[in-house]
Amino acid sequence: MRVTVLAALVALTVAGCEDKDAVAERKAAATAEAATLAAAPGGGVAPAGDFPTGEAAVRALYAAPSMPTRPADIRRFFAQALVPGLSVLDGGAFDYRLGAPGGSADGLRIEEISGGPTGSVVVSHFTRAGVARTITWTVCRQPTGALRIVDARFAGAGDDPPWTLRQRLDLPKQPDAC
Repeated sequence: MRVTVLAALVALTVAGCEDKDAVAERKAAATAEAATLAAAPGGGVAPAGDFPTGEAAVRALYAAPSMPTRPADIRRFFAQALVPGLSVLDGGAFDYRLGAPGGSADGLRIEEISGGPTGSVVVSHFTRAGVARTITWTVCRQPTGALRIVDARFAGAGDDPPWTLRQRLDLPKQPDAC
């Protein structure tokens, strides 16, 4: 019995770890898929991700049962430039919806604070582990006409430092407006 439990723990530990080659392979596959889809009619936009407002896009992202990690799921919410980097993130290590590793967003409130024909700025306010947090989402209209998230900004809270999603993905800074 003891050997079976030990073997199961080792199997779970190994299954939860990906080596750098596997992560690089997933990122390369997502980049290749993105290039193929971008050349397709409609620019590869996932039809299920056509949101009427930036607030609707952010609400749908938080309503997802887990952080999207497959390129097709990520593409539903995010601009194409973010897809390769987001496809290799591990939601257990860092969930951009919460600004921290895993957990839940208690008392979630989402509101659009500015908007127009080219996009909007949406904020999500919530408490995680007893600490109030706010994440600011920039949602821009893409050339296809669809609204997609192009960046998220966390000002920091508790022991967690500030970050932007583009910064975490080593992408150039997004202009403040669409």
